[in-house]
Amino acid sequence: MRDHIQGSQKEMRDHIQGSQKGMRDHIQGSQRDHIQGSQKEMRDHIQDSQRDHIQRSQKEMRDHIYGSQRDHIQGSQKEMRDHIQGSQTYHIQGSQKEMRDHIQGSQIYHIQGSQKEMRDHIQGSQKEIPSRVHRKR
Repeated sequence: MRDHIQGSQKEMRDHIQGSQKGMRDHIQGSQRDHIQGSQKEMRDHIQDSQRDHIQRSQKEMRDHIYGSQRDHIQGSQKEMRDHIQGSQTYHIQGSQKEMRDHIQGSQIYHIQGSQKEMRDHIQGSQKEIPSRVHRKR
């Protein structure tokens, strides 16, 4: 009877120990799976975040570069337009001044020439008048 009781107790102990070992293995396995799953999720999350951040940073940098280039080109074009317009204005104003000076000079020369011709004509006429007067007397 004692053997039977001891055998039953041993079976009971083995059963309990087996159950406890099974429970421990189950818990450890669950914990390991949970930890590995969490780590994988965290790695995926970090990689996604890094990729998103890098892509966003690259896009911002591209936008900045394109914007800077566009601003520079537009600025250069405006400077060139202003320079051309300024040069044209300066050239036109210079040409107009040259033309005015030329016209005024021509007019002055023409007027002075006409006045000289008129003086010579008058003086010539005056010289002729006395000689005519002497002839009539």
